[in-house]
Amino acid sequence: MPNIKDIAKAANTSKSTVSRYLNGYTVKPATAKAIAKAIEELGYHPNANAKGLVLNKTNVIGIVLDNITNNFYAGMLAGIESITRKFNYSCVYYSCMSSQKKENEFLNLIYEGRVDGLILGTFSVRDIEDVKELSELKDSIVIIGDNADNKDITSIDIDNEEGIAEMVCYLYSLGHKRIAYLSGPKDINAAIAREKGYIQGLRKCGILYDPNLVIKSDWTFEGGYNAVKEALGKIDFTAIVGSNDYSAYGALRSIQDAGLNVPGDVSVTGFDDIDIAAFSQPPMTTIRQPFFDVGRRAAMELLDKIDNKAQCYSRIILKPTMIKRESCRAII
Repeated sequence: MPNIKDIAKAANTSKSTVSRYLNGYTVKPATAKAIAKAIEELGYHPNANAKGLVLNKTNVIGIVLDNITNNFYAGMLAGIESITRKFNYSCVYYSCMSSQKKENEFLNLIYEGRVDGLILGTFSVRDIEDVKELSELKDSIVIIGDNADNKDITSIDIDNEEGIAEMVCYLYSLGHKRIAYLSGPKDINAAIAREKGYIQGLRKCGILYDPNLVIKSDWTFEGGYNAVKEALGKIDFTAIVGSNDYSAYGALRSIQDAGLNVPGDVSVTGFDDIDIAAFSQPPMTTIRQPFFDVGRRAAMELLDKIDNKAQCYSRIILKPTMIKRESCRAII
């Protein structure tokens, strides 16, 4: 049985162009004629279950996440569903990790007419060529996270850089000048942006960047604990900015286990505002991510493309919020 790939080959065009034609979008007249001819000659018939190819509607949105068990996605999914329910769409969920597939391998869900569009979410750095392929279906896709600097696809993200920069400036306003930074994984887009934010914040405050104050770690409690345990006594700092709450909480406990006081001896901050930040002792100052708003905005953008044939593409950055608690003190 012929499929969309066969039609694209026979018509000398791309799968995404065939999908656009089948879903009612405008393509060049010559290309449309070639596709129609290929469909007729190959005897192509859409999957009976994929009525979207004929009626341009399945009223189903596919949500593809790198790891669906990651708790950070809960808020995003709630935001997505707050919009899809309102407009009578159903969601189906896919996990790259559990299915052992890359994001781009889920594009067939669109080509086969099983969904009207996709929202793709990952915390990892995306490959430039992968995003280029995704952008071929830019009228049916919205991505959350890294966009590999591709301006031809709609993407939603959080201003990780500004969030950390704001935290550095807050600590500086309390009199801190020896501000250490607990870094994160190099393959995570947000971790890269947050480290840039640390440097940006220092620059805003007129503090010279000292690479010795960057404590390398991962985003786990154990990683933060062990990294700071090793750093204590080797480098001098009065505050430490964690690039996420798990590692920041590990840092806090490491400082306390060394016989020091938080915030009496060292101020500690995190990023994310997960439950552990509010219930640590002392409660931890952090940056709250607008996960619900990210999901909500992603769904709104995608449905605008599907229902209104909107053909505008942008990088949408949402601002996080500082949550001040009791883990920081002024040393002025």
